[in-house]
Amino acid sequence: VKKFFANLTKKNGAGVVRNTKVVWYSVLSNIMQLALEDDMLDKGNIVAQWKLPKQNDPPSIIKPFTPKQVKQLLDNCEGSMHNYIGIGVWTGLRPEEEIALMVGDIDFKAELIHVRRAFSKHGNNDYTKNFKSMRTVPMLDGAVPFLKAQIQYAASKKSLYLFCREDGSKPKSNEDITGHIDLFENGKRTRPPGPWY
Repeated sequence: VKKFFANLTKKNGAGVVRNTKVVWYSVLSNIMQLALEDDMLDKGNIVAQWKLPKQNDPPSIIKPFTPKQVKQLLDNCEGSMHNYIGIGVWTGLRPEEEIALMVGDIDFKAELIHVRRAFSKHGNNDYTKNFKSMRTVPMLDGAVPFLKAQIQYAASKKSLYLFCREDGSKPKSNEDITGHIDLFENGKRTRPPGPWY
């Protein structure tokens, strides 16, 4: 197990970051646990008995949108998508946090946005990514028109959720606004290049 994780490399020979190793470690540990429960192992779950060591990964390079790109995005969409992009740009919320905003989370008087929950495709619950992610963020002036427009939309659907579904129900993930996007390259599905807001 130690050798396996120590020698993991990408096709180009570069090392694998620890976050990826953590996911693989979890999957491998779960497989070994199932094998243990089926009496296929005599030494226990050897993966769970070993801890993945820390490593110093280089910081990931984040390339934010330029003001020109933001304007281009906003000029080429409308409705909830327009507001979704505008709120995202002016608040810096994670997509799963933004989609989970409720009308009661927006305090125009105090100029604050309360981040209390997150909805994602793979973990649709009422909590943020972690406890520290529950926070209050300042409401910048640029976010106000997008928030007001989306609150008006929610009111028209009689919903407590800013980004409610067409019937006013709770959104499941940001795909309720953005749609499901798959990109293909050489006949294989690839991840979208970067965040979609």
